[in-house]
Amino acid sequence: MASDNDTRSRSTTSAPPGELGLEASLADLGRAIHAVAHTSLLPRLIDVVLRHPPETFTARWLVAAGALDAAVRLLIPVVVTTVAGAWADAPLWSWAIVDLYLTADYVISTATHPRQPPIMEDFLALSRTLEQEADVRRLNRLTRRWLRLPVRVALSILLAAPILAMSMIADPRGLTSIHVGSAAMAAAVLYEFSEIVFFQFIATTRLLRSEARYSHRLSWLSPADTPGIPRMLHAWGTLAVLGGGAVVFYMLPVILLVAPGTAAFLVGLVAAMTLSGYLVTIASYVSVRSSVRAIVRHHKQRTLERLQHRIDGFGPRMDELTPPESQRLQGLMATYAAVRDAPLMPRSSEAGSHALAALAVPGIGFFLAVLAEVYAERLLTQLVP
Repeated sequence: MASDNDTRSRSTTSAPPGELGLEASLADLGRAIHAVAHTSLLPRLIDVVLRHPPETFTARWLVAAGALDAAVRLLIPVVVTTVAGAWADAPLWSWAIVDLYLTADYVISTATHPRQPPIMEDFLALSRTLEQEADVRRLNRLTRRWLRLPVRVALSILLAAPILAMSMIADPRGLTSIHVGSAAMAAAVLYEFSEIVFFQFIATTRLLRSEARYSHRLSWLSPADTPGIPRMLHAWGTLAVLGGGAVVFYMLPVILLVAPGTAAFLVGLVAAMTLSGYLVTIASYVSVRSSVRAIVRHHKQRTLERLQHRIDGFGPRMDELTPPESQRLQGLMATYAAVRDAPLMPRSSEAGSHALAALAVPGIGFFLAVLAEVYAERLLTQLVP
């Protein structure tokens, strides 16, 4: 990917003067959305301690970031266990496995993902068709307002609370039946999971629905087939599938930490995580389709009004039209009919299949988790009469 200086120099030489501000605002919007990965609590702390990552990730920086990530994660159960004085039966191996599991994911994802991955370009493809720079700036301010650290931390905690509450309803004594350090570490994992859920929900409901109020530059005859719309829908589908995978990804350490507890508590916890993934995916799918339909409908209405105005211009002298004028009127009327009958969604959209895949992944994870718990309980019953 080219550097910001290269991008600015190309824009200065090739873009029309009126487009410079719009391109700069779009680039700033992309940085604001992509920066959400570093506005979450733990990556933000690592950036502050290590004085922000370099332009190119070095092995030395990744090792330091991974070590700090592992230390902070492990500090949570250690501090809680020390305060509770429960070191005698502390499941150290479980903590170490979960710590290495999550730290490895952080290091690998940081090392392999560029500053602004291709999916972000696709996700902003529809935003790039906005007509007014002021609308892009409004989206930019809205993005930074909703994704700033205090808001994200507070709402992520609020999202994690119902998940824990649902598991407590399944078994009120379940949380007290596991080690206090494991409970603290599981709560931290649920918080990280809630951050992922929060971003997916806000990005596809609050931000995109706000964008639906603004005017876009879309195709003339079939606005829904504008290239930016299928690209955005494909990016949303990829995000939805990744969100479904995140449910299973965070489900595994939770299962390991809660394994010594009761089966009802664990099943309730896993079911709550799966349900939250379902709700966010369904809400996002409905919101994305509704937003795209609103954008296309608004553009069609403006186009039809302009066409109708031109058609009405022939009305006062309808009986005096020359053959070329009559042919032109018929062309306008045919265009009006084509625009009026154009679909509100792309003719070929993968959004539905992506939504089904996003729903299937956590469902499979939940089924396997319950199956593993049942067999583990049977095995323990045989080993311990």
